[in-house]
Amino acid sequence: GWQVEALIARIRQHPELGRRLFWLNYISDAYLEKVYAASACLIAASEGEGFGLPLIEAARHRLPIIARGIPVFKEVAGEHALYFDGLRPADLAAAIEHWLALAGRGAAPPATGMQWLTWTESIGQLKQKLLGYPLRDTWYDAEQPDVSLIVLNYNKPAMTLACIESLWRQTQGYRYEIVLVDNGSTPENVMALAPAEAGARIVRTGVNRYFGEGNNLGCEAARGRYVVFLNNDIIATPGWLEPLIRRLENDPGIGATGPQLVSPDGRLQEAGAEIGATGDEQRYGRDADPFDPAYAVERDVMYASAAALAMRKDTFERVLGFDLYYEPAYYEDCDLCLKIRQLGLKVLYCPDARIIHIENATSMDQMGDKFKLKELVMLNRGRFLARWQPVLEGKVTGIEGLLPPPAPPLCVRQGLPAVL
Repeated sequence: GWQVEALIARIRQHPELGRRLFWLNYISDAYLEKVYAASACLIAASEGEGFGLPLIEAARHRLPIIARGIPVFKEVAGEHALYFDGLRPADLAAAIEHWLALAGRGAAPPATGMQWLTWTESIGQLKQKLLGYPLRDTWYDAEQPDVSLIVLNYNKPAMTLACIESLWRQTQGYRYEIVLVDNGSTPENVMALAPAEAGARIVRTGVNRYFGEGNNLGCEAARGRYVVFLNNDIIATPGWLEPLIRRLENDPGIGATGPQLVSPDGRLQEAGAEIGATGDEQRYGRDADPFDPAYAVERDVMYASAAALAMRKDTFERVLGFDLYYEPAYYEDCDLCLKIRQLGLKVLYCPDARIIHIENATSMDQMGDKFKLKELVMLNRGRFLARWQPVLEGKVTGIEGLLPPPAPPLCVRQGLPAVL
C-alpha cells in the first residue's frame, strides 16, 4: 500500500500481534492461496483505495466481502458485498455482527456473481475506448436490420450499458439493431442510459411492464426479420450471434435457438434444458466445464432460457409472444418454447454460440423487493403445470385452443365484376 507507514508502526506495536492479529508481509502466492482457502470472509476496511484488487481476488476465491462504502469498492463489487460506513472500531464491529447474522440465515451478499476483467481484457477494453467499435460501425443498421436484439432495463443503467457495449464489440455476421426497452426506470436512471443512444433505439414504457410484456413491446418495435431476446445481465462473446441466426435461416423446421450460457466464474450454466413432469427445470451441464465435449453437440431441447433466445419475429407473433399469465417473471420462456414446439418447430441448443450470464440479476431488477423469488417460482410453476402437465406426462401432444389456427390461404375468385 501507500501512505501506510503509521499503520505499519501501529501493527508492529500492537499487543495482539501474533495472537489474534497476523501481519502476513511478503508472503508467496501459494501461501496466499492457503489463506483464502482457510478464510470465511474478506474485510476491506480501507479508507482510500486505487483499484479494489483485494475484492476481485476474494471474488475469484468465492469469498464473501465486507467493505467500507467508498466509491471504488462499490464500483468494483456492486451488489456483491456488504458495505459499512464510519471510522470508529465500533462501526466495523457492527458490520461484522450484521454480516454474521446474515450469513447464519444464508442471506449474506454472495461474491460469486461479481464481474471483473483480466489484464488482457482490460487492455482490450482500453483499445476499444481508444479505437471505437469497428464491428458496430460495420454491422449496426437501425433502418434495415436483419436481426433485432431486444434488451430490457429497469433501474440498472450500468449493467445495461455493459451489456450493450459487449454487443457493440462482439456482434457481427448479420445487420442488427438494438431495441432497448426501459421498463419504467426513475428519471435519473433513464438519463444514465444516454450513451446507449449511439447504437440503440430506446423504447420507454413509463411503468414497469415486467419481463413478458416488456419484451412483447420490444418485439412490436423491432424492424428485423429475426429477434433475439437478451437479459441486461449478459455479456456477449466473440461470434455469438451468427450461429443462432444461421440455423434459423437455413432450416425452416427450427423455431428457436439458444446459446451455451456460462456463469461469470467460468462454470457452465445451461446447454439447453428439459422440463420434468413436475415442472422442474433440468438444465444440461449445470456447473460443468463448458469445454467438455459432451456439451459441444447441437441438440434439440425442450426449451432454452430467454436470457438469450433467438427466433423469427413471425414465429413469436404466431405463438402470441410471452404470456402475461406469468407476470412478473419465471416460466414464461418455458411456456414460449412449448408453444413453439406445438407449432411443430424445434428448439435448438447451439454450442458454438456462447453468452456469459449473471443469473437472477435481471429478475431481481424487474421485481424489486415486492416479490420473494422462491415463492414466485413456486406460484408460476403451478400456473405452468395447470396448462402443460398433460403434455409433460405424454398424455397429449398439444393443448387444444391455446394457439389460433393458421389463416387460410387467399384465393382469387373468378368472374367478379371489376370495381372502378
